[in-house]
Amino acid sequence: MITSSLRQYFTLDKAYSAEDKELINLSELIIDNYLPVFLNSSIFSKSYQLETVYTDITITDTDILTLNNQSTTYRKNMFQYGIVEVLSGKYLGLKIPVNESDDNVLSLNLSENISFSNIKIYQLGKFPIYGDFRNGFKTVPEVIRESVYLQFNYLKENKKFLNRIKYTSETQSTNSYSYNLGSGNSNLNNLQIAPKAKMLLDTSIYVQ
Repeated sequence: MITSSLRQYFTLDKAYSAEDKELINLSELIIDNYLPVFLNSSIFSKSYQLETVYTDITITDTDILTLNNQSTTYRKNMFQYGIVEVLSGKYLGLKIPVNESDDNVLSLNLSENISFSNIKIYQLGKFPIYGDFRNGFKTVPEVIRESVYLQFNYLKENKKFLNRIKYTSETQSTNSYSYNLGSGNSNLNNLQIAPKAKMLLDTSIYVQ
């Protein structure tokens, strides 16, 4: 149903299994948790800072979502790298990444035709930051992408340790697979950041 990672720090293809996708999303969460919350400069804040509820939407062509009756004109790709979270019905809690947007029309990362109505839209990850949004294009810094890749490989190599830890929250369930990721708790803190990823981030402008 959903083929991208939640924060879209990591590029997926068909070679990744459902288990791999679980570890990739967990890797993104661990990297996000390690990074500081940027408060000293607006350029380091999230590129999309709002969390807005919409109840009048239309879904067409499986993956196109239109926000109806909007008096505001949105910048191109304002909602890109955001999350559409379903607030009611059969798919309650489902988080769907936004591929791109043009004004009030959003392209979602959905491969199946599903129906839902009440949603909220927000940016789940700390990246892209405001400074990564220029001329209608957003980018995730390469150091963040590389750190997630290193973290993913580290978790795959240390599955025995991972299996001893119970972690919950940030839950997503689909028809094909489900996973549970911890956030903001002691169990997540016990999930060690990959040494190579830590070294890479510690020498970047985002941690110093």
